[in-house]
Amino acid sequence: MANKMLPAADVRSYADHFVDFLNKAVSPMHAVKACRESLISAGFEELEESDVWKLSPRGKYFVTKNGTALIAFVLGGNFTPGRPVHMVGTHLKPNPKASCKNWQQLSVSTYGGGMWRTWFDRDLSVCGRFFVKEGDKVKAKLVHIDRPILYLPNLAIHLERESNTSFSFNAEDALKPIFAATSHKSGKHEKECDQDSSNSCCSKDMNFVAEIAQLCSIDAADIVSFELYLCPTERAVIGGLMEDFVFGARLDNLLSTYTGLTGFMEATAMKDVVDSSADVMMFAAFDNEEVKAKDLRKNVIKKFCVQVGSESVPGAASAWTEW
Repeated sequence: MANKMLPAADVRSYADHFVDFLNKAVSPMHAVKACRESLISAGFEELEESDVWKLSPRGKYFVTKNGTALIAFVLGGNFTPGRPVHMVGTHLKPNPKASCKNWQQLSVSTYGGGMWRTWFDRDLSVCGRFFVKEGDKVKAKLVHIDRPILYLPNLAIHLERESNTSFSFNAEDALKPIFAATSHKSGKHEKECDQDSSNSCCSKDMNFVAEIAQLCSIDAADIVSFELYLCPTERAVIGGLMEDFVFGARLDNLLSTYTGLTGFMEATAMKDVVDSSADVMMFAAFDNEEVKAKDLRKNVIKKFCVQVGSESVPGAASAWTEW
């Protein structure tokens, strides 16, 4: 059967929505947040992982884990426990401060097989999350500083003549973006930190982390921990002379996440498809790309979502039989 081509207006609409998603999903946590908002707007019900789930045929549900993984599923109108699961799976993907000469730098670690040379000579920022004390609880708060605050400068050509023919570097030493001159001090936050020596963000970390917290209206003294990522500040755009391309970061992971989620929501929005199905339709997005990805793909349902009709997961059988 020949492939059916979408009208140009529909293609552009999909591209525009994808670019908007790409600009929102600056970290795995932000990507899950964007997926969650889309599912809620499409009428999906959010489940809590710790609850016993009361599910029904034609029901549309989703659950998140750790703020970095999400599974959405729809039960067919003729579903019974033991039927197959049709799944689309995608992946998303602490002493930060250092000083050298007259500037302050950020120590970062690499993950996976990135093209690290592309991070030089571009405006960078920070995204991720803080874990903050609120009374007797610890809550996660998303962070995204939407302006350039970090930079990895290349040496001038007259200081490194071989850079045009051989660009190599030691990631441990070279990937330390600058964020301030050493003349800037953070006495206010250092004083706050001294009052609570148990705070995990104290000492050398407080300068950068506390300044980021202040930009996000978070009290540095309440920070228990953090998970921060570098991200480019350039926004994704539709580009090319004839606007044929999407220019942007994170395309490798988030293209599959967006298309998987969009296809899943469009398919499960078809009433006749859901009503006639006896199976489970599922979408999963998770942030384990490089590390034991094979094991995670094999066990993602077993470790995250209940196994249909299986007694090996506490509460699974009752969850799937309480119609």
